[in-house]
Amino acid sequence: MMAYQLIPTQSTFPGDPQDQGVSVSTDCQLISSRSRMICRHQVPTCSQSGGKRECPARLAGKDGCACDTPACFEHCRFATWRDPQSAYVYYSGTNQPGRTNPNASKEKKEPSAPRGKHHFGYKSKAFNIIDDRLFLVWPLTGPCTPANRNDHLLTIPGLQDLRKRFPSLKIGEFLGDAGEGFDEILQYVHEDLHALRTIRIRHAEGDELALTCLKRGYDQNGVPLCPHGYRMTSNGHDYQRHSTKWVCHRKCTHQPDPDIPGAEPHVSRTACPFADPEQTSSLGFSLSTSLSLPDGSIRLARDTQVDSDLWHLRMGRQSYAECRNATQARRHLKRSPCFGLSNTAKSMTISDTLSLAFNLCRLIFEATQHALKQPSRSALSP
Repeated sequence: MMAYQLIPTQSTFPGDPQDQGVSVSTDCQLISSRSRMICRHQVPTCSQSGGKRECPARLAGKDGCACDTPACFEHCRFATWRDPQSAYVYYSGTNQPGRTNPNASKEKKEPSAPRGKHHFGYKSKAFNIIDDRLFLVWPLTGPCTPANRNDHLLTIPGLQDLRKRFPSLKIGEFLGDAGEGFDEILQYVHEDLHALRTIRIRHAEGDELALTCLKRGYDQNGVPLCPHGYRMTSNGHDYQRHSTKWVCHRKCTHQPDPDIPGAEPHVSRTACPFADPEQTSSLGFSLSTSLSLPDGSIRLARDTQVDSDLWHLRMGRQSYAECRNATQARRHLKRSPCFGLSNTAKSMTISDTLSLAFNLCRLIFEATQHALKQPSRSALSP
């Protein structure tokens, strides 16, 4: 499908360079195992026969099983021996940030406690090629692991495997949730893929403190600050050097107070050499960021200004990753149709292959219906 140019091999986002690689969004989906959970502490060794097993449940202070009866000879009687790699995890994540408690008073809304869910099974990760021309995604299957494996630990191995399977595919942008915002992933995307890091910010405690922002030289969203506490503006990304230019536009000349509270108040033209239009251009103070921010930090470094209109346009396409999850649910694959991790991975691959084929079928059907559509009377009238 890539050879026939049905799946894009270059960026389809408006305004991107013609040689820019494709945009890829990623997300994980929890898949329940075929077997029903009996013991949440089980490990693969619980499904092995013979020998003396250490019970992980007992090590955790629970009742567990002594495995000293004939029923536990082949495998622990509490183990799901046909799904030995299935694991338990309590998932408390949500895709609805800022949810409030409906029972709280209107004057003071309090955030509600996160409503997590118990899950026993596997985790499937896919890398979806975004097609902005048709507003859809082309899913490419990624790793399938036990459910207790952290999402970000699957990203780099999955991308490396993807590059081996499709050596000619160039990735120009990587989209992900805040769970992908670890230094090793940000560095891999920038240094190895040479792609845009459109990944949500993974905040840490104290990021928004004014003194912290002034000391390190950028705010809680990774936007650089001028020496007087004014936020700078992105002046574009250099796709060849993989760096972003930031300028202040002499903001202090028309904004009395700095953006960061506690910074130096109104800056006179004598205090800031870049505020004098006769000495400098209208761009004023400037700097460039590449892999890291001015203090060497990578966690908040991004190639597009966070919270800008361009950022929201690019990040909004991350929701396309949910299309793959919805497709799996429509095919009743939220629970694996077969036993074992390897068979579950095959099911995910078959489902993604069907998604690729159905995308093509739907587009052919819609194009055919449009071609057969009778012209309106207004179009026929002189």
